[in-house]
Amino acid sequence: MPKLIRPRRPPVQKRPLSDTSWQVLHDIDALLLDRETRDQHSYKSIRRRLNSVPRAQRGLDWTERVVALYCVKGMRLRRCAALKINIRNRRMEQQEEAEFEAFAERLRQTIAPMVLTNHGMLLPFAHRDQDEVAQDLVDLFALLDRLGYPSFINSGTLLGAVREGAFLGHDDDADLAVLIDGATDEDVVTSLHKLCEDLNATGELLKPAWFHPKGPIVKVLVGSGVEVDLFPLWLRDNKAFIWPHTFADLTKDDIFPLSTQKLCGTEMPAPLDAEKMLAVNYGENWRVPDPDYFFPWGEAKLRFASVLDIYVKKHGKRSTGQHLRDLFGIKRV
Repeated sequence: MPKLIRPRRPPVQKRPLSDTSWQVLHDIDALLLDRETRDQHSYKSIRRRLNSVPRAQRGLDWTERVVALYCVKGMRLRRCAALKINIRNRRMEQQEEAEFEAFAERLRQTIAPMVLTNHGMLLPFAHRDQDEVAQDLVDLFALLDRLGYPSFINSGTLLGAVREGAFLGHDDDADLAVLIDGATDEDVVTSLHKLCEDLNATGELLKPAWFHPKGPIVKVLVGSGVEVDLFPLWLRDNKAFIWPHTFADLTKDDIFPLSTQKLCGTEMPAPLDAEKMLAVNYGENWRVPDPDYFFPWGEAKLRFASVLDIYVKKHGKRSTGQHLRDLFGIKRV
């Protein structure tokens, strides 16, 4: 069974912040918001100032500044994403929604136009030419169709199309689902490997497609600089399986024949009952925007454990960076 990684959690505050400690945090806020000045200070110098807050007084407020500092210096971004989620959850438990919103807004101002997402700190669609990305998807759909792979917009890209008619402004990558052979769990992994090989054999990609190291996804880079995640879809006994959100929750008839949804004014292939799929993926409140939505990965890993075990043995031992180095014959120095 795949290992479930517990996100890093903020320290538990044992004493209230003193006036002196609050002043330290406010000074850090001002420094990080000043782009010219902050570049003149090293991470270590700012962290020393932050660490002048006594350990017993370090809690959510202190951790929020750690997250902002990491982001500004481009450090430990996946940890930052996990910390942000945990800060939010703790604030909600303590009925401190306003405090979390203040932190989220302060972080947005500090790192704009970049945003902190589950993938790290990236340029969101709100600051991209969305029409260009949409055309890239049209070209990718055409390529997949020529290779004999039915596919459609999925997850966040489907959510944006149905709810807003565009990419989600805070999102940073595109998601497609691709139908592959999945009679057995072994077939799922073998077919996903073949999909990657078939794409690379065309010679039409900017660089070779690669495998995500932690889950059964083929990743493709398109001309606009956006990464596209190709999620496997397979059918068994008329039930649909789509890593990581659908485990026999939908039937073949919920998806096929495919319909279309407009994305940036362009018709894109979509599941027949798109709203039903979105409810499975995001819950019944999918119509309400939630930029900090966090997918229940632990539950998904348990449901898809058998496929994941096979996938990890074949593709999950190496990092994505190592996989790319292997593809291009680059030695790490």
